[in-house]
Amino acid sequence: MATHSTLDLATQRIFYEPHMKYTRFSISFSHRTSLAAIPATRRLLYTGILALMSAVALRYVPSGLREAVTAFLGADGRAVLEHALTGFGLPALLSMMLLPETFGMRPVAPVPRPGLRAWVIPALVRLMRYLVPIVCAVYIALSLDYEFAQAFVSVNGGTPRGYVQFGQIAGDITGAWITAVLGLRIAVAS
Repeated sequence: MATHSTLDLATQRIFYEPHMKYTRFSISFSHRTSLAAIPATRRLLYTGILALMSAVALRYVPSGLREAVTAFLGADGRAVLEHALTGFGLPALLSMMLLPETFGMRPVAPVPRPGLRAWVIPALVRLMRYLVPIVCAVYIALSLDYEFAQAFVSVNGGTPRGYVQFGQIAGDITGAWITAVLGLRIAVAS
């Protein structure tokens, strides 16, 4: 009898659906693993995490790197860079965590069901391929809402700024656009 860890059982519960079977495998990496051996979904996930960590470090951690970036780009330029890194990292992280392929699972042979389910479930599986651009579009919409609210409603509960910071909007759109293009490359390749 095989023993399972708590994480394995939780993963099986999360990804098990009665209409679909998933194949499972585990993969480990070392410092000698080539980049091509890492699945594209995991590469995007890891790069998104790195981008988010960099954005947080630039924003909140006082360091020589932060001061150098501020001296080189200025305070507004650093804010644009933070927004671009967040625009790349957050959609990548959210969408890759929702894809079963990221964790080594892939849908195999859906069980045919009569009625509406027979059409809806395969359509949802196909739609999951385009999850990354959809999450990026939602991120851009929320970013626009937030920036315009800061300009005309309030900034953190205070008075409104009175102007729109278009550089930060451009950084958000650029970062999310890069993530969407990489996500579409993954969708087309699969």
